[in-house]
Amino acid sequence: MENLVGQRIENLPESVTTQLWNGALRDELGLKSEDLQIALGVANMKNKAGNSLTALRMYMALVLCEPSNFHCLQGLANCTLKNGLYEAALEASSAMIVLKPKNPFGYYFSGSACLAMGHFAEAREDMADALKFADADEHHALSGECRRLLQQLDVRKSA
Repeated sequence: MENLVGQRIENLPESVTTQLWNGALRDELGLKSEDLQIALGVANMKNKAGNSLTALRMYMALVLCEPSNFHCLQGLANCTLKNGLYEAALEASSAMIVLKPKNPFGYYFSGSACLAMGHFAEAREDMADALKFADADEHHALSGECRRLLQQLDVRKSA
């Protein structure tokens, strides 16, 4: 693998970005996807316990190791959102949507980040999509949260 230090991802050759997307860093470290699932569980526990900085570092490392892992991106989106890193949450949730366009959680995190940044039209659109897919998958808790946030957005719009 080429020396990537100091280069922005947009400036990398396509072959290198493809390697990264396919888990080249994970492979270079001698890890397997199963190893990352264990680390993801630890990161989730750290995040729930309020150790956000450690969790954030773990999620970022996991996403670097396996950028196409939906659950690693979900953990990153959740953690960055909880810590006010809204643009990072938006990026992670956008990748989630690309990977699983019918999964409601990418839209929910994207809508939540947009709402926090004051992008109300985008937040409404994302929350409506999240609600549609949450209802279809019978994610009742998520459906309820989406409805609550959509009502807040409707009140804001009519005020």
